[in-house]
Amino acid sequence: MCTYLYVQLQFFPKNEKYVSLFTGAEDSEVVEKRSKMRKQIKANIIVAAASGKELEETGSEDDGLLDLSDDDFFDKGSSSDEADADDELTDKSTKEAASSRPTSGMSSDERNQKQNSARALMPPPQARFGSNSRKNSSMQRNEMPSSSRNTSNRRSESSYNARAAPATSYNARAATATSYGARIMVFTSGPATRGPGIVVSSDLNHSIRTHRDIITAQVPYFDRSCKFYKRIAKRLCDSPAALDLFACSLDQVGAAELRYAVEMSGGFLLLGETFESDQFKKCLRHIFSRDGDGNLNMCFDVTLEVVTTKDIKICGALGPVVSLRRKNDIVSDTEIGEGGTYTWKTSTATNKTCVSFFFQVSNEQNRKPKPGSAFFIQFITRYRYGNGGVKKRVTTVARRWVVGKSPEISSGFDQETAVSVMARLAINRAEECYARDVIRWLDDGLIRFASRFGDYIQEDPSSFRLTPNFSLYPQFMFYLRRSQFLDVFNNSPDETGFFRLMLNREGVVNSIIMIQPTLLRYSFDGPPVPVLLDIRSVTPDAILLFDSYFYVVIHHGLKIAQWRKQEYHKDSNHETFRNLLEAPEMDVVQLVSDRIPMPRIVRCDQHGSQARFLLAKLNPSVTQKTDHTGGSDVVLTDDLCLEDFLADLQSLASDKNSIVEKAVDQIRKLEGLKKELERQKNVLEAKSAREHDGMNGTKVRFNVQEPLSGIDSVVEVLQCLKSMGTNLNAVQANFSPHEFSATMNIETQAPSVAALSPELAVTFTIPESRAT
Repeated sequence: MCTYLYVQLQFFPKNEKYVSLFTGAEDSEVVEKRSKMRKQIKANIIVAAASGKELEETGSEDDGLLDLSDDDFFDKGSSSDEADADDELTDKSTKEAASSRPTSGMSSDERNQKQNSARALMPPPQARFGSNSRKNSSMQRNEMPSSSRNTSNRRSESSYNARAAPATSYNARAATATSYGARIMVFTSGPATRGPGIVVSSDLNHSIRTHRDIITAQVPYFDRSCKFYKRIAKRLCDSPAALDLFACSLDQVGAAELRYAVEMSGGFLLLGETFESDQFKKCLRHIFSRDGDGNLNMCFDVTLEVVTTKDIKICGALGPVVSLRRKNDIVSDTEIGEGGTYTWKTSTATNKTCVSFFFQVSNEQNRKPKPGSAFFIQFITRYRYGNGGVKKRVTTVARRWVVGKSPEISSGFDQETAVSVMARLAINRAEECYARDVIRWLDDGLIRFASRFGDYIQEDPSSFRLTPNFSLYPQFMFYLRRSQFLDVFNNSPDETGFFRLMLNREGVVNSIIMIQPTLLRYSFDGPPVPVLLDIRSVTPDAILLFDSYFYVVIHHGLKIAQWRKQEYHKDSNHETFRNLLEAPEMDVVQLVSDRIPMPRIVRCDQHGSQARFLLAKLNPSVTQKTDHTGGSDVVLTDDLCLEDFLADLQSLASDKNSIVEKAVDQIRKLEGLKKELERQKNVLEAKSAREHDGMNGTKVRFNVQEPLSGIDSVVEVLQCLKSMGTNLNAVQANFSPHEFSATMNIETQAPSVAALSPELAVTFTIPESRAT
């Protein structure tokens, strides 16, 4: 089942009411009530259109129910073109009348608005009711047959492209000219099986894609569908119209592909099990919530503009925005995320929408910053509020340049914000790279960070210390490496896309909860207290409240669970125990009250099956490989624990000799990798030389591609050895002339690496597990 609802929001200046959307076609009373309401609405619209006055009231919540049972699809062909669909829904007489009127004496803005108005939909009486006969005569309902071996053909993407997308680009352009906003709501319970945004074939022999299929490139539709929805996202922002996806199903529905259109337009994405769940109902009510004046709590046509001084250049932005590709002299050639511009746009935003901007210090001789001088960054936000008015908010930030090792850098460092930004950069890289490469990049940055800001005695890891403003940063990075944003095991592509979408739009506080969840302990000893996110925190005589933003777990210890099953809390003599059970339940209500979508609430007992939601996120300080006492649970895993992670970090950041050894190992690994690639290339060339005729007479030929160069790693390793005084000619034979020549021009190829000390110039990954 897939249903599309196009919502054109008109901000009426007077007492506006809206029609509740429910089902009930089987109830005769509901059908009769709906028919009366439709007749009333039709009469009101005809009168309003004839008089030219604004429609003050479209209906009352008590008037009846709106019929949404009709769902027509354009069949593939000429009607699926945007221009044909545009003409199908456009009143040509309105266009001709508007175009024939004189435009002399009008300003350019008035003339453009007049032309846009000419492309408006037909008047309400004709568009909603009068055009039914013409529509029925020129279009037929697309009956898509299915067999026992095929799933029903869901054309969610093709119907969106042929029906909703033209309506969006068309209606929302008219809405922009008349101060209106728009949302497109998609309610689906299955993946698309036809059209340019297809997710899976209708043949039941083909299963829907998994992460392994995506990694091994066994996905015939994934890349094409993602590109299609990215184009849709740009059209939505140009309109502007927001796309909301409500996917309620026990299986995947293609949210991983649709995510780009939803995220860039600022819409909502909900993954649920059923449309009757409280999660779905709360999210839908939240979208149409109103302020104290009765206006919808929505912001449309949001434009973000950044202005900086000449010593700073703009690299890009990460968040629910689309680049408008407007360049000037403050835009950097280096792009991060949505870059190449100083202006971004999104269709809608909320009071929780958060965007990360990235800047680059100018290297031009006449623009280099001077220590002690000030620089400014100005953020200009324009949007249209629910009452139809346009608002502009200007935020100006002033900072002062300091030298590289100034103590002001340490005192002004915000480690929570830094981690949330690094998380966005990591998931942005994860879209194009393997997860292990992203983790290697995070480890490399963490080692450089610790070496730069840590206090230690050279080659003495036990002396390593970080100041309070930096002390939690390695811990945050440890949990980021283990998070669902990078470790996609046991998650579907739809779930991973949802997790990354939420991280890319939430603020610092919620992002930190997603990366490192919170854990509260409830016991008879006193009020709830926060405890470490560690397996040692699980005890039989306590209740744990675990909050990971996406789901909340109430975990009862073994003794607590036994007492609850024996119903001690119902005995008046055990009031304290009853209060202990009620305390986390009341706190959960407050936690999820302002979160959209509402997180899943899991209640479990120690050693129960649902306890896996908690155990998977805890630090495995006690495993099957460590010595432990009987008072703590054991996690059966080979993952690295936090203590070993920090020990390796201290050793790598402070021990210069270990850095040199890793550089030599890196040289050897690269040498072996190049030999293996050359061997594989020779095998492919041998296969390509053998041609044979197929069954149909066509020739089969293998495509041979060039092996990977690994030039970035080569540059860093050789630059490290060069800084240590190593003779590079000794290793020159192991690399191609192109790679080695790039190393010789290291100052121009990688200035950021050249400026580093030798111990910081090597990429090294902290091991995933340690041998006992």
